[in-house]
Amino acid sequence: MTVSCFERVQNGTHLRWDLNEVNTRREKIMRAAFIEVLEMHLERKVSMRNAATVLAIQRVASATELRGLYP
Repeated sequence: MTVSCFERVQNGTHLRWDLNEVNTRREKIMRAAFIEVLEMHLERKVSMRNAATVLAIQRVASATELRGLYP
């Protein structure tokens, strides 16, 4: 999924990244995501899967609050 987003960015900006650049960017994002989920797992004492779900719900709630509800 992450690499698909990179492809969309590259297509939209007419940039081309080599495999090393893609892997470096992907690893940075995946490590940050893992740390966030791990912190939630330890804080809430829930499974990693549930921690990821909690983070996702928090992000959707935040975006909804910032943008407001659209009809």
